[in-house]
Amino acid sequence: LRQDNASSISAGDEIQQKESSLLKEEGQSVSLECTFSTTSTGYWIHWYRQYPGTGPQFILFRGYSSYSAEFAKERFSSSADKSSGKASLSISRVQLEDSAVYYSKGDGGKERD
Repeated sequence: LRQDNASSISAGDEIQQKESSLLKEEGQSVSLECTFSTTSTGYWIHWYRQYPGTGPQFILFRGYSSYSAEFAKERFSSSADKSSGKASLSISRVQLEDSAVYYSKGDGGKERD
């Protein structure tokens, strides 16, 4: 599993991933982490993965609401806390097909009711 370095949320906001690569055996669990700061009242942290030679694949997003791709609903989960500026993507029961580059992306805006 590999994470990319950093992506912007919006002007003045920032997101930074911690680990550059992780090695896990099948069946283990893994947590990928990033730190972020935003001045937006609403925010979402999106997670994607990318296999060689393909485009990024959406996994899920988390903020004050959340949504997961169908394939991610059983083994992938996430958390994001604006006050601590920490977000994570957890994968349980890691499988060989989980070997990919993982990206986090921030998205800020106004909270919706």
